[in-house]
Amino acid sequence: EAHIKALLELDVKELTEIEDGAQIILRNTEHGTQNMEQITDKLKENNFNVIKYNNTKPGSDLLRIQSKTSIIKSHNEFNSTGEKILNLIA
Repeated sequence: EAHIKALLELDVKELTEIEDGAQIILRNTEHGTQNMEQITDKLKENNFNVIKYNNTKPGSDLLRIQSKTSIIKSHNEFNSTGEKILNLIA
């Protein structure tokens, strides 16, 4: 929202500050991704917000997985929430 307002040169002072949360993108691969419905259901059952895309080109966005808390412990290292997401999509 802030990015769009800034591009449109609108006032950004009234925006809600986000203190925590994260998102990660699952992308299409050349080999395809199977069981998308099952993966989506498992993520939602574990209280993650999931946005599905109808893209088919390799490298394009397939799922946007959002968490209310951080998923990163440190650079290139997931915390327990990030590990949970990885296990659910494996």
